[in-house]
Amino acid sequence: MSKNITAIVFAIGFATLCYYFIGRRMGFSNTKRLWMTTGLVFVLTYLVLILSFTLLSHP
Repeated sequence: MSKNITAIVFAIGFATLCYYFIGRRMGFSNTKRLWMTTGLVFVLTYLVLILSFTLLSHP
């Protein structure tokens, strides 16, 4: 599997966990802030993973 697809899959999984835990804490009725936070977590996780995969794959 390519680095990009692997990073996307892991970022989706982590963002889903964060959606659940943050939703329980803030309340699922606050959807706008919940989705913004989840999207931010997804983007940051994706960037960290793609950067680490890129740095670790080169000698």
